[in-house]
Amino acid sequence: KRKLFLPTIMIDPKLLMESNSEDAVAEAQLVLYHEFLHYLQWKRASEPERVGFRFRSPDARLSVRECKQVWQNEHEAYFKECQVAVSWKKPNIVFSGLCHQVNSPKAFNDILLEGLSNNYARQLVKDCRPIWSKL
Repeated sequence: KRKLFLPTIMIDPKLLMESNSEDAVAEAQLVLYHEFLHYLQWKRASEPERVGFRFRSPDARLSVRECKQVWQNEHEAYFKECQVAVSWKKPNIVFSGLCHQVNSPKAFNDILLEGLSNNYARQLVKDCRPIWSKL
């Protein structure tokens, strides 16, 4: 029997409930857009590629292919999120000045690498950071 996997968008509800300033509303909109981009990535992915979108336990091990897919998906989503943030003249909303680097691929990748390394589960970072740093 085949298991059915449905796309799920997860965000911290406090992000929406505490949107009481213009910047907070913009941040919430950007996070929703970022997660919607992941949904679109899932939708266009082949069945084997969809494994990269499944929820994992924090200690789950990732293959090289899965690490590359996580990087590609996050890179695309953050890049597009930053394009919107810059167009709204709010590039500081996304972490560590990432959006100030949309025109500098090396700097963008370096900041994204640090941001993902600080925000992902420890095992995923242990498995993937050596791979991400070469992409």
